[in-house]
Amino acid sequence: MKRGQGSSSASHLREKCHQNDLRVTPQRLAIFDLIPRSGAHPNAEVIFRRIRKKHPNVSFDTVNRTLLSFARIGISKVVEGYGYPKRYDPRLKSHHHFQ
Repeated sequence: MKRGQGSSSASHLREKCHQNDLRVTPQRLAIFDLIPRSGAHPNAEVIFRRIRKKHPNVSFDTVNRTLLSFARIGISKVVEGYGYPKRYDPRLKSHHHFQ
């Protein structure tokens, strides 16, 4: 399933959230849609800056907790570098720089 493409991706998020007892909020939907369009492995700060354009009242903590929740329920992967902020990858399958 390709992410960031309208209702099919939104239904995927809804399904995963319901399976894991998470509410589907406008902020979660916006963050979910933004991850694949944010470039290679965005971090929480990048997502936060972009999400505030549509949701000016969202906090950095909300963005960070949402991204961690997405990783926990299998919507994205956490890509960690030593000494760098966590980054998030919407592609769950292995690819060239991850084994």
